[in-house]
Amino acid sequence: MALPRKHRLTQKEFAELFASGRRVRGASCSLQFRITGSGNAKFGVSVRSAVAPKATVRNRIRRTVTEAVRPLVPRFSPGTWVAAVIHSPAHRDAPQRYGDEIAGLLRKSGIITP
Repeated sequence: MALPRKHRLTQKEFAELFASGRRVRGASCSLQFRITGSGNAKFGVSVRSAVAPKATVRNRIRRTVTEAVRPLVPRFSPGTWVAAVIHSPAHRDAPQRYGDEIAGLLRKSGIITP
């Protein structure tokens, strides 16, 4: 099940986030984030084609990561935009590990508290 529309990043917001957001990098993924201070907290996932050449595999990874992060989005402060970028195929066979790594990066960046 997808995130509610009010918690999803649009293409325009993705572009703004990549242009002016801060980055926290992990072993197989990174987070781009920006705190706008107003509006809903929003989240999105980008999976590079180098990770999985087939769209069906990229979509499976995207869905799994979104499901892993879903319970954490309400804990974001209002106006926080976060994009997870999967850049390594390290966990391609076990996509739920990407979610664990992203949760750790969210704590490291201070977006959520432990």
